Amino acid sequence: MGIFNKWSKQKKDEQLKAAGKSSDTPVSTDAVETKKSAPKKAAAKKSAQKTSQPVLTAGVHAGVLSRTHITEKSAAGESVGVYTFEVSPTANKYTVALAVQERFGVTPEKITIMNRRGKRVRFGYRKGKRKNRKFARVFLKKGEVLSVHKGV
Repeated sequence: MGIFNKWSKQKKDEQLKAAGKSSDTPVSTDAVETKKSAPKKAAAKKSAQKTSQPVLTAGVHAGVLSRTHITEKSAAGESVGVYTFEVSPTANKYTVALAVQERFGVTPEKITIMNRRGKRVRFGYRKGKRKNRKFARVFLKKGEVLSVHKGV
């Protein structure tokens, strides 16, 4: 590393001599400090802007809820305020809550998530497997209703 430092110092001296300055005179560090402090100020402005933006933007969680899961058990749960949705495999309770809030305008009281393994199936001599699915049960407060089956 010593050879590289020596070479870079010689190059810097040559540039200073070409500019009409000697290498013995101290170089002002004001320009260097302003360059270093400018990105910090810009980063501070950006972080202030990020906090002022709203958490929910339109359509962010649109792909989380795939469809409603319609069975006898889920239909019985809807009368009590429990709705069952098939959700994306990467969804968690937090993203499901935000998706329900965004789509229906209702804040869920509780959410449970179930992972269902796909069944093994056979088609003649070929073996296969159905896809794994993830379901979320959304519990609402008393009196709140979702229009899940609208238009059915």
